[in-house]
Amino acid sequence: MALASRKFLRALITRLARPIGQWYISKPRKDKYEGVNIDIPVGVFHSGMFFSTRLMLNHLHKYSLSNQRLLEIGAGSGMVAIWCAKQGAMVTATDISSLAIAAIRHNATQNGVQMTVLKSDLFEDLPEQRFDFVVINPPYYPANPVTEAQHAWYCGAGFEYFVRLFEGLHRYRKPDSQVLMVLSEDCDMERIRTIALRSHWDMEMIHPDRKWGEWSFIYSLHYKRVG
Repeated sequence: MALASRKFLRALITRLARPIGQWYISKPRKDKYEGVNIDIPVGVFHSGMFFSTRLMLNHLHKYSLSNQRLLEIGAGSGMVAIWCAKQGAMVTATDISSLAIAAIRHNATQNGVQMTVLKSDLFEDLPEQRFDFVVINPPYYPANPVTEAQHAWYCGAGFEYFVRLFEGLHRYRKPDSQVLMVLSEDCDMERIRTIALRSHWDMEMIHPDRKWGEWSFIYSLHYKRVG
């Protein structure tokens, strides 16, 4: 399909789906995945409504997570973190939203898993430590968030989220850590890549996936600082 036709089709699907999606997430909902059942309050990122969560979960199947220390940054209602804990990972889940933190704790309890749950704006309240895995589903629309809920979508008008992410991320990795981030073709990939390189991170695309005309990608992040 020609690029112009594909963009038109995506715009049409988005226009039709947006009011349905907004209605759907205006009420508390539930989601499930391979034995994980979660409650999603209004105002918290819905793991079932968007492709990124399933893409990351499906990709994580390729790794052995048992006894691995795993950090999820921006865990939302906890679907990924809880699934990883059920695979035997020692999980730390963070989010900037108080509502999300309450949801993660509730969902972890009802799924019978233990994990560390911290309210933190990126690394502000996360003690420095080293993880075997770091999983990131970031906001990427360039606007300044006003409410806690908007932090799930907006990375700042100047992409401040990514500046802070890549500046601090190296303090939480080991030399052989797997650092995984999911992005959509909707984001300014080159801008994000430029910010990453500035802080000595390379982005290697390792898992593309297309649904409803939209491409999403998992990137493996590699720290390349010399000296």
